[in-house]
Amino acid sequence: MIFLMLKIVPYGHKQYLLLARDVTRQNRLDQMRRDFIANASHELRTPLAVLDAPASGRMAIAEAVTNIACAAIDSIGDIRLSANWMAAAGEPGQDGALFDTVAAVGMELCPELGIAIPVGKDSLSMKTVWDDRRMRAPVSLIVSAFAPVTDAARSLTPQIDLDAGDSRLFLVDLGNGKDRLGGSALAQSHGRFGRSVPDLDSAAQLKALFHLVQSLNRDGKLRAYHDRSDGGVIATLCEMAFAARCGLNLSIDREPAELNAFLFSEEPGAVIQVAGDDCSEVIARFEEAGLEAQAVLAELMALLPEKYRAARLFPVGRLDKALDEAGARDWTVVDMKRDWVTVFPPAD
Repeated sequence: MIFLMLKIVPYGHKQYLLLARDVTRQNRLDQMRRDFIANASHELRTPLAVLDAPASGRMAIAEAVTNIACAAIDSIGDIRLSANWMAAAGEPGQDGALFDTVAAVGMELCPELGIAIPVGKDSLSMKTVWDDRRMRAPVSLIVSAFAPVTDAARSLTPQIDLDAGDSRLFLVDLGNGKDRLGGSALAQSHGRFGRSVPDLDSAAQLKALFHLVQSLNRDGKLRAYHDRSDGGVIATLCEMAFAARCGLNLSIDREPAELNAFLFSEEPGAVIQVAGDDCSEVIARFEEAGLEAQAVLAELMALLPEKYRAARLFPVGRLDKALDEAGARDWTVVDMKRDWVTVFPPAD
C-alpha cells in the first residue's frame, strides 16, 4: 500500500499547484514506533526456591510485570512471557517442588492475571556428581516479559525528575507490610538465609498496580518509576538517586528496630515520584484501587555539590533529637557510588 500526502498551493493568478508526496516510508516508521516492543530483563528468584519453590515462581512473574510496567502498555493481557524452567529432576523433593511451582504459575497466577506463556524451555538436569559428592541447583524459573508499546516516548525511567519542583516519593508495597527477609541479599550478606521468603500474596493487587501505573502515566501524574527488587527499597532509592545525581533525605515511618526489614526486604512493589500538586489525587486513586501508597517523605538534595550530598535515614517523629540518638545514618553520594561500584564493577 502506498500513502500519498496531497497539498494544494496557490500558483499564479487563479491557478493552483497540486503537490503529491510519497509518505509510505514515514508511515511505516511511525507504525513501527507505535508497535514498539518492550522487553523486560530476565527475572529469577532462585534463592527463594530453597525455602519455598512456588513463592520463587510467583515472585519471578511479579518482578517481570512490575519491571515492564514502566512502558506504555494498553493492558496487562498484552504481556507475553517466556519461561525457562530449571530443576534437578529425580532428586529427592525436586520433582514435587517443580510440579508445585508450575501449578502455582501456570494454573493459578498467570490465568488470574490474564497473561499467557506461549514460549519457553526446560533444563531438568541441574545436578552434578563427582566422587562421593553431589551438588544440585534449586528449582529456578527465568522469566522474560515482552509486550507491544503504544507510545515509546511515554516510558517511565528510574531517574528522579529534578525539574518537578516539590515532589514526593511513594512506595507501593505489594508485600502489605510483611517485610519478609528470607533469601534476601541482606540475609545472605550476613551468612544467613531466613525462614519466611517474599511472596506475591494477591494477584489482584499486582493487576491493579499495573493498570494504575498505566493510567497515571497516561495522565502525566508520574515523574519517575522504579520497581523494588534485589536489595530492597533502599537499593531502589539509591539507583533512582544515582541516575539523577542527587541526594535523598529520607524520613522513614518505622521504629529503629524495623528499619532493616523495611529497607532490605525484597517484597514485590515499586517506588514512584509524584509532583506535590498531584499527591492528593494520586493517593486517592491508589485507595480506590485498593492499594496503599506509603510516603517515603524524601527530600531531594540536588542543589549541593555532589560530594556534600547525603542519603540520611532516620525514623519519623524523632527529628527533634540528636541524629546519633535517633539512630541516623549518613552517607555521601560519593561514598555510596564508590561502594556500589566496588560491589558491582562496571562491565569492560
